[in-house]
Amino acid sequence: MLKRRRDLRICITEPAEPDSYGSMGCQYILNAAFGAGYYVEYLRPEEAGNPPYDVELVSLHHCTDFPRFAQLPRRAPLRLVGGHPSVNNIRPAIPFGDAFCIGEGENWIVQALDQIGIGAVATDLADLPGTVVRLLHEQGGPIPQGNTVKPLPLHPPYLNRSGEGHARVWYLEMARGCPFDCHYCELGWAWKYRPQKTQLLLDAVDSIDLAQSKRISLFAPD
Repeated sequence: MLKRRRDLRICITEPAEPDSYGSMGCQYILNAAFGAGYYVEYLRPEEAGNPPYDVELVSLHHCTDFPRFAQLPRRAPLRLVGGHPSVNNIRPAIPFGDAFCIGEGENWIVQALDQIGIGAVATDLADLPGTVVRLLHEQGGPIPQGNTVKPLPLHPPYLNRSGEGHARVWYLEMARGCPFDCHYCELGWAWKYRPQKTQLLLDAVDSIDLAQSKRISLFAPD
């Protein structure tokens, strides 16, 4: 049985616009890491945190994050990167990280941290599904098919960050992917439809703290 190194020092950041800090995708990665027993310190791009760190996680929101990512100072010798832009075109980001998760990352991040905990380096992660490793990637080379997580993980309800003109809303993911195969759209062909179990959703709704917000959004991000 694999013994996880709970003493790994890990941080995560989002090189995004300030009003996008605390994204749901970043929160899902934190949930997965915490659930596996890893503590991850969340840092804004301008924060130094409490180094030294063993691993830096970077969550990209949009392709417009690439310039900020390229200028982001490293906080650890090993930088793992993921996020929505990885599915569309991760190539511009490859020079600035070490290993990249293509697609959904909840299972990937736990597997990567488990390997790092027993001494793996970036090139050892190449065998993980949906992975690009900078040192092994040839410029213009193929990008692997994106990861999908099945069954769909049940993340706790997420209370969105407060923003100007926006009320706080609880978000609860009810499905991913698309059940249709429309010829004009890649979504149904690229991402398998995975609905959440109804009873799990009902139980999650019952757990919501309505004192913080009475607004609840059941959503499918795709």
